[in-house]
Formats: sequence, C-alpha cells, structure tokens
Amino acid sequence: MNRAIYLNLAKNNLRKNARMVFPYIASSSLTTMMYYMILSLSSNEKLSQVLGGGNMQLILKFGVVVITIFAVIFLFYTNGFLMKQRKKELGLFNVLGMEKGHLTRVIFYESVMMLTISLLAGLGFGILLDKVLYLIIFKMLNMDIILGFYISPVCIFQTILTIGVIYGLIFVRSVFQIGRTNPIEWMREERAGQKEPKASVLLTILGFLFLGTGYYLAITVTDPLEAIAWFFVAVVCVIFGTYLLFTTGSIFVLKLLKKKKSFYYQTSHFINVSNMIYRMKQNAVGLANICILSTMVLVTCATTVSLWVGISEVVDRLYTKDVMMDTVNDTDMETLLKDKEIPMEQIENFQTLNFAAIKKEDRFQMGMTKESTDDQVVFVVVVPVQDYNQNMGTNLQVEDDEMVVHSDYTLSDSIQLAEDTYTIKETEKSVMKALQNKIDSYTYPGYIFIVSDATFHHLDQLQKEAYGSHASLITHTLSFDYPKNTEAELYDQRIQEIMEKDPDVLYSSMDIKTLATKEIRSMFAGLLFIGIFLSLLFLMAVVLIMYYKQITEGNEDKKRFEIYKQVGLEKKEIQHTIRTQVLMVFFLPLVTAGMHIIFAFPMIKRLLSLFNMTNTLLFMATTSICFLLFSVVYVLVYVLSAKTYYEIVD
Repeated sequence: MNRAIYLNLAKNNLRKNARMVFPYIASSSLTTMMYYMILSLSSNEKLSQVLGGGNMQLILKFGVVVITIFAVIFLFYTNGFLMKQRKKELGLFNVLGMEKGHLTRVIFYESVMMLTISLLAGLGFGILLDKVLYLIIFKMLNMDIILGFYISPVCIFQTILTIGVIYGLIFVRSVFQIGRTNPIEWMREERAGQKEPKASVLLTILGFLFLGTGYYLAITVTDPLEAIAWFFVAVVCVIFGTYLLFTTGSIFVLKLLKKKKSFYYQTSHFINVSNMIYRMKQNAVGLANICILSTMVLVTCATTVSLWVGISEVVDRLYTKDVMMDTVNDTDMETLLKDKEIPMEQIENFQTLNFAAIKKEDRFQMGMTKESTDDQVVFVVVVPVQDYNQNMGTNLQVEDDEMVVHSDYTLSDSIQLAEDTYTIKETEKSVMKALQNKIDSYTYPGYIFIVSDATFHHLDQLQKEAYGSHASLITHTLSFDYPKNTEAELYDQRIQEIMEKDPDVLYSSMDIKTLATKEIRSMFAGLLFIGIFLSLLFLMAVVLIMYYKQITEGNEDKKRFEIYKQVGLEKKEIQHTIRTQVLMVFFLPLVTAGMHIIFAFPMIKRLLSLFNMTNTLLFMATTSICFLLFSVVYVLVYVLSAKTYYEIVD
C-alpha cells in the first residue's frame, strides 16, 4: 500500500467521523489558542515595563504550567473517547486485510492532520486575539495604550512543540493499544454483554467518609494560614469521595432500589434501573469527572472575579492613608515634608515599639524557648499614651504599672509582660488608622498596648536584652492623606525622591496607596485572567465529556431500545424512559457540584481573607451568579447533546 492510500483513508475517516472528530479538533484548537495567548503575555517585554506588570507575568507563567498539565490530561482523556468509538471501524479494517502496521500509519496521518488543523486555527486566532487581550489588560491597569502588534516567534515555536509533543504521546498510546490488542476482538467486544457490577458496601462507606472528612475540614478550619494547608487535603478527600460514591455508591443505591419491588416493577423504573446498574461503572467515572470539573469552574471563576470586583475594598483595608511611612531615627518627617511643600491632611504621627512574644494564657514572654509552639506566637505593638492622646484627641491617663489594650482577643484584668505585672485599665475600641493597619497586616494575633512613657522605654530595654541583635528599633510612623483634587502621583514621586536621596532619613518601610493600588490591580488582573482561562478550559472539558458521553450512550442504547420496541413498548414510553435516564444521569453532577460549593464556601472565604478580601456578601453574590450562569450553560449543553442522543437512539 502506498502513502496516498493511507492518506486518503485518513481523510475519509476524519470526514466520516466528523460528529466525533470536529469537537475534539475544536477543543484542541481552543487549548492551543489559550496556551499561546498566556505564553505570549507572560513574555511580552512591553507588559513587563508597566508598573506591576512583572507580578502579573509571574502569575501568567504559573498559568502556562497549569494549562500545560491540564492540556495533557484533557486531550488524552477525550482522545480515549474517540478510540473507543472507533474500535469497530479499526476491527473491520483488520478483517479486510490491513495489518497493525497499516492501522498505525492511518492513525499517524489522522493525528498529523488533526494536529495541523489545531495548530493553524489555534495559533491563527491566538495571534489575532493576543493584541485584544493585551489592550484589555492595559485598560484594566488604567495604563496608556502602547501601539504595535506583538508576535513572538519563540512563543509560536514553544506552542507548536508543546502541542506537538502531546499529540505525539497520544499517538504512541494509540499504537500501544493496537499493538497489544487484536483489532478483531474489538468487533466482538461491542456484542459482548456486560457483567453486572458489584456494589461494595466498604467502598461506599469509604466514599462517605472521604466526602464527610473534606466537608468537615472546610467547615471547621478557622485559621486562614491553616486553611492553606488543609485546603488541599480537603480537595483530595472530596475528589476521592466523589469518585467512590459515583462508582460504587451509585450502584449500591440502585441495587437497593432494585430490591424494593413496589418501585422496581414499574415499566419505566425497571428499564432505567436495569440500564443504570449494568452501565453505571462506566458512566460513573465520566459523571464524577463532570462533577469535579464543574466544581473547579465554579471555584476558580467565583474566587478570581470576587478578588477583582473587590479591589477597592482590599486596597482601603490594606492602606488606610494615602501615604504611610516608618522611620527608625529621630528625623521629624512631618516637618521635613511640609518644608518640601507636600500637602498633608488627616495626619497621624506617633512612635511604636513592635516585637514578637510567646503568649501563655495572660503571660507574654519575650524570646522563644524549646517548649514554645507556633500557635503561641503573638505580635505586640506598644504605643506611648501621650502619642495616642495627641492623635486621637483623648485624655487617657496611664500609670507605670497600667496599660490600655486594643485587640480582637480578650484578656483578663491583668497580664504579665516579661517579669512585670500590669493592670488592664480599660479596653480601647478605636486607635489610629495606621496603627490598626499594622495589626491587620500581621498573620499572627496582634495586641496594642498603650502605656506610659517610662513603661514604653522600659519595655524597649527588656526586648533588647531578650532579642539581642534581632531586637526591634523604636519606629516613628507618619501617615496622612492628600487634600482632595490633588495630583497624588506627582507628590508620590517627590516623596520617594526625598526618602531615597535625603541622607538624614532612615526608613524601614513606606507604603504609597496609588503605587500599591497598581501593584494589587496587576496581581488581581493576572489572577482574573488565569481564572477565566482555566474556567474556560474546565468548561470546555465538561462540554466535550458530556457530548461524547451522549454519543457513547446513544450508540450503546440504540440496539437496546430497538429490543424494547420489539417486545411491545410504545414509542411514548420509550421516549419517557430515555428522558428520565438522561436527566438523572446528567444533572446529578451539577447538583453534586453545587453541594461541594456550599460546603467549600467557608474555607474559600478564609483563604480569600489572606488577600484581605473579607466581604462575605460580595463573595456569596459572585458565587451565586457564577453558579447560575454555569447552570444555564450546562442546561444548553445538555439540550444540544441530548438532541444528538435522541437522533442516534430513535
């Protein structure tokens, strides 16, 4: 057989199987397009020159890795559907005289054609839309649009190489499948009956235990830092639980229904339960995949959209003033900036002493010991009472053995700090905004102690003795807002020059709200784009799995329902049976995904708090809208794929 024959066979096969091949090529093309676009943006030099662009590109590079991993899994999985549907066809070729080597050549040409179409379409649309996405990013970052069309030959080559390697690995797997199996047996396999799967009570119980453990962790873990570690444990438990309950738990439930004679011995119930029992093991894996992918779509989309929508709230929470600076010498920054004609209002100017301590009940110990644990670590911020009164307009009076406390954590009437005992005179509910910002920025519990001047310097001496070279320095904090309608960016630049060029100024930190806003905006924009791209990939996988599943189920049910007609079932009864079965199978993953989201909500909310996103109502509204939109898409896909199923069966 010459090359032209193999080539023509490959073309005819793709044309004949267009119903299955076209969605696969379309998905592969979209994957290629998204891969190139993210890769191109992550290496675009113009984007790296924008303030915050470096952070965004770092996130996009991480997205490239995630999409690569997903593309491998996704294309391998969907190609498995194609090979399964073509078993009879390949077996027929073998009967007609084609050897395994000939089949391998045909599949090779098919793979090359599908790869070529995917690369041409994916790269073509990717290059066209890359500029659009680039302009959208600059618009989101409130930056001036930089004209020019950016095409990266390196990114094009890397995209071709990555997608080509994936297709190559898929081809190797196909060759391996042909090599180890007699293609004639594939024809017999279609006629072979399926054994009734066994319902494992143990695996069903394990499924409930895994799922319950994941839900329990999501609800009970309250510390945001602990939530990071336990989140992945909870995810793994939910995934295992989902697979076990779909594969074995569903069969267990169906067999219970079969034993209930009053339910089972009804025409529609008898057919549905019988069909589901004999095919559920095969169905369950696909349904579990749809459920898990649907959950990924909802979680990814809801979290990234919530962060983007809540940017202003996050910035206001992190930066309570337009400018906040900490200096570690006695330079009077307020006077210095006023002399430089920097306009200021709502000024807060105070000194603090910050150090870590080990808290055991109401005792604060300076320095770590072998017995100390991480959950005992707290941060203490000490403020002289005269600075507090000057900034807050109060008239607190504090003796040397007293202190006023501000904290979200309760204390008794007295505490022991180092070796000294202090009476808690009162609890102050409000403090300077910049001081509150210090406490909010700590990942560990924070306490603000308002003390006398003598106690302030006494504690400074004690922490120097306890920590030595690692001791903290007394910090002078200056924070202020600009007057309204002020050119903030112009003065921001002047302040930066003063802080960096004036030799008398020694500062430990400086936060400028406008600059920080751009940094946060770029980071959240990167997360949003990764979230949208991953959501589209997950959604595409859901759609393709549902579509192929309907085709697979339709081909398997066609002969079965022909038998039902022959034994006397009316067409209306058969259609009702089909509709009931399809609804039950394909809406179970959506309902389960919704349940996963409800239980995951508390833990995801705590993870978002690490980004200072604390608006529960916003996250709840975003999650609800995402679920509603996803459900609409899910229903549309169901309607379209069910139509294909009915055409095959009827």
